[in-house]
Amino acid sequence: MKVKRIAIFLIGIILTLTLILAPVNHKNAASAAYNPFEVEITKATNLYTKTGPNLYRNKYIGVGRSFDPLKWSGAYYVIRPYKTYYYIPRNDAKLKMNAIYLSNLQSKEYHRLVSEYFTNSSVGEHPYLYNKYNKEDLKRYADAAITGKWKLLAYPYDVNVPDLSSFDWRSNLPYYNSYLFQLNYLMVVEQLTQAYQEFGNEEYLKYAKEIIESWYKNFPLKGYKSYKWGYNDHGTALRSFILINFWNVYKHTSLNTDTLFVNDLMKLFYEHGWLLSQESFYRPKNNHGMFQDLALLAISETFPEFGSSASYKKTALTRLMKQIEHGITVEGLHQEHSPSYQLYIYDSLINFVIWADKNQFVLPAEMIRRIKEMPKQLTYLTKPNGTLPLFGDSQASVMTPSLVVNADSYPEMIYSFTKGKSGIVPEKKALNLSNQFAVFRQHWGESEPFEQSVFFGMTAGYHSKAHKHPDDLSIELYGFGGDYIVETGRYAYLAGTERSTAMKTEAHNVVHVEGQEYVLNTETIGKSRIENVTIHQDGTMEAVGSHELISGLKSKRKVLYDQEQTFLIIDAANSSYTNNYIQRFHLAPDFRVIQSDVRKTIATHPTGRTLTMLQIYGAHQIDSAVGESHVAYKDFEWVKRSELRYKQKNRQGRYMTLIHLGKNSEDTILNSKVAREGEDYVVTYTTSLDNETKSFRFPASWK
Repeated sequence: MKVKRIAIFLIGIILTLTLILAPVNHKNAASAAYNPFEVEITKATNLYTKTGPNLYRNKYIGVGRSFDPLKWSGAYYVIRPYKTYYYIPRNDAKLKMNAIYLSNLQSKEYHRLVSEYFTNSSVGEHPYLYNKYNKEDLKRYADAAITGKWKLLAYPYDVNVPDLSSFDWRSNLPYYNSYLFQLNYLMVVEQLTQAYQEFGNEEYLKYAKEIIESWYKNFPLKGYKSYKWGYNDHGTALRSFILINFWNVYKHTSLNTDTLFVNDLMKLFYEHGWLLSQESFYRPKNNHGMFQDLALLAISETFPEFGSSASYKKTALTRLMKQIEHGITVEGLHQEHSPSYQLYIYDSLINFVIWADKNQFVLPAEMIRRIKEMPKQLTYLTKPNGTLPLFGDSQASVMTPSLVVNADSYPEMIYSFTKGKSGIVPEKKALNLSNQFAVFRQHWGESEPFEQSVFFGMTAGYHSKAHKHPDDLSIELYGFGGDYIVETGRYAYLAGTERSTAMKTEAHNVVHVEGQEYVLNTETIGKSRIENVTIHQDGTMEAVGSHELISGLKSKRKVLYDQEQTFLIIDAANSSYTNNYIQRFHLAPDFRVIQSDVRKTIATHPTGRTLTMLQIYGAHQIDSAVGESHVAYKDFEWVKRSELRYKQKNRQGRYMTLIHLGKNSEDTILNSKVAREGEDYVVTYTTSLDNETKSFRFPASWK
């Protein structure tokens, strides 16, 4: 037996190399002649031979002997050690597995043994759930699904499947990205599996099995490059988790009698592992790639017997740490430019950390540490009304502690989410989150109503194209219960006029060259940043950001806030050529512009809130206009709003923009001026509510 084990070991090494190096459309594993199984005698017993339908005692065998089984038949394993078929009572032996390869699963010669072995494995049984549903929705979705009416969470939501055997997975479907994405990562199987666990209706699990069989028949791996949604990079990863959870539930039920299905399911896991490990399929520096690594790690840990699982695990961990180091700062800020993804990625990762811990799998300590820092950033990103800014691919999601796993560990975040009703008052009122966001907040509701606080946010930082909009140095302004200036949002992930509009530079509150888009490619990565955020001795808050995302142009924005409801925005765009520069501000919906002049623009809101905007530097060189744009606070919502545009022609674009957030219709700026005093500029202004002159002082250099 020792010689036999050495031979198996050597075969395993050779076959592992073969699997890694061979293309997928070949038999990229051991020859079917290689038997990955052995049975070890755990109780002294007899070997039986068969004559006709009857078994006869033949040999007595002691504990510890091992044999290569061919299959199992009823209550017996069948072996053939000496050209004679023998039957070993299954109760007296333990089925063991050496490395198993794809060709073993493709041949189906050992399908019964495959089914028995993996059914009895308890590795990785604590589930990783991507979506979690409440009981009412689960019941509704699952009951509809088994009648052929599938429910997705993406528009247009419904999938009608009157006959699964003839369902066309690849054509005649609504062409919406998120819809096809959810369809093909098998969201319906996810719903049915969780519904079975909640309600115990085997019809749910039976139908989930049929869906998996149908999907696999329609998407053989050999054609993966031609199936945009069947083998989407992110979808393949999520489907892996859903199938693992299905299997861990299904294998313990009375439905688990179809050994050929189990064999095919293991083949599907093996193929998914192979595909997820391929560099040509991988998305580096992207949360899709991060999910690919998580899924590959889940497959390798859950099925360590797969011949390539050891190499899969090594690949997954190496790539995953690169993703974490690139995508999450040491302070825990997710660097895909979208506040909504701070919560989404935290939720996905912390649940994976819990999954690994429950299953006793080990993850890198630095990965875990960074993940646990992530909720702290949401404390400051959340506006006083409890929503997130619309920077990047964000919606105005309402933040509640129930959305955050382990929320009790973050008392400052809870204070921010609950509008001061519980938790601990956050320490800071002005800060930069890495080099990606600058945030000011007037107060935390200590002596005034929480939601009345003034909030300012500015975004920058180009790290990758993932969820990146051309919105560097764009701002949002909120105060007294609502938005004044707000970003555009993502609209939704689909090809269409609204989405393409949201992805243009002109959809953001920035200064840009007319007719030019920000250049977002590999050469400009790293050429955008929040430089600093400070609070001066007089209480003035300051944020500075810069970028070089327009060819031949260096742009800088400095924002000063005097904590008296007034902001001064200083923009400098330096070029060697004469350009038409446009500064844009997109107002919140329902603001109506009642006075439009370059020297004073006034817009009022039905709530009484009033915005005053003045160009106080070189106003004679600036043309102003009021246009129309749109905002999407949530997906598929496209609301009209006013846009203020200030255009000038020059080699250097120079703007000093004074913005006052009025509490009511009488609360406006009356007059203002700018003067040079030595090495400084001094801007003074008065408001209609008092005669007191207020001022900003700052260095005269535009650099």
